[in-house]
Amino acid sequence: MPTFEVLVVAHALVRAARDPIDRVRLRDADLARQLAKAAASVPGNINEGRELPVRSKLHHYRVSAGSNREVASHMQSAVDLGYLEQAEIAEVLVLSDRVAAMLYRLTH
Repeated sequence: MPTFEVLVVAHALVRAARDPIDRVRLRDADLARQLAKAAASVPGNINEGRELPVRSKLHHYRVSAGSNREVASHMQSAVDLGYLEQAEIAEVLVLSDRVAAMLYRLTH
């Protein structure tokens, strides 16, 4: 199967989120759990949707887009709560923006 670039970037997002999630877990296990589930959902829904009919494909891509935004929002909340520094989430936010743009192009 050919490389699906949005899936590659989504998996990079998960890897970039791993260390910040571990740091959040030390202060707020519930927020860390939400972050981990949302992060895993991004590539999961992309991959699940990629071989489906258009209507189902769009649904999975939109769910992935929502999970992607949830990751970015929760990461920023972790900074706002003092669990992380802004620099620790910079790569996550850049990758999240890339995934968002790619998913937008796939759904519009």
